[in-house]
Amino acid sequence: MPGISLIPSLKAMQSRGYDTWSEIIWEKLQKKLFPDLWDLKEEWNRRFYSRIEETINNLSGHTILVTVGFIHKHWLINKLQERDDIIQRYIEDYIQEQY
Repeated sequence: MPGISLIPSLKAMQSRGYDTWSEIIWEKLQKKLFPDLWDLKEEWNRRFYSRIEETINNLSGHTILVTVGFIHKHWLINKLQERDDIIQRYIEDYIQEQY
């Protein structure tokens, strides 16, 4: 029987629920506490999305794998959901729960 762990499993860390909490913490709290870092993060997000958008436009019909750290993940997912020409897949759906 697995013990109780304060460290979330890989599956939990890749879940949509974890993304929601990350968004709340990073988007709501960080913006107020660290406005300079917020601006830097937003600039990185915009540049990264621009590269992804360029790749999508140049490789229409292809499968593209994008990996990004969790601090940027929720922003990128939200931005990509604005597009109607892509299908997003979530790693959460492919990871087995392990203890």
